Amino acid sequence: MKTTVTRVLAWIAAAAWLVSWFLPVIDGYPGWAAFRAAITAPFQHTFPTPPEDAIPQVFSALTNLAFPVMFLMLLAQRVVNSGRFLRVAILCLVLDSYWLVQATRANELQSLLAGYYVWLGAFVLLTAVATVSVVSNRRTSKIPTAGTPP
Repeated sequence: MKTTVTRVLAWIAAAAWLVSWFLPVIDGYPGWAAFRAAITAPFQHTFPTPPEDAIPQVFSALTNLAFPVMFLMLLAQRVVNSGRFLRVAILCLVLDSYWLVQATRANELQSLLAGYYVWLGAFVLLTAVATVSVVSNRRTSKIPTAGTPP
């Protein structure tokens, strides 16, 4: 993270992600319980989730493993390829939007509670930090640094 703004955005994203684990995502499910339900639903014997829903649900839940890794990479300034980092952040955001799309399609948008939106917002901020990083790398690579005119 090169600038103070990106550092602050990354920390806000991490705080939002962490808080979302304890806020209600849907009625009766804080973030951690929704994560557990999404991971285990396809493997339940009594009422298994169909594959067309299970795959995006599991991948969406797995973004919760990607988030801390990506945040720590930013914090340690270990992002080697900012373009790839941005693509992974966008992929996580798209996967996590699955729940919003499904709730909208089922006319149950009101069932998504604050925890979901805070969680999704954390991924939006992570994607914003990644975007700033890509733009910053592109700009600095084309601007002379020795004080010479362009």
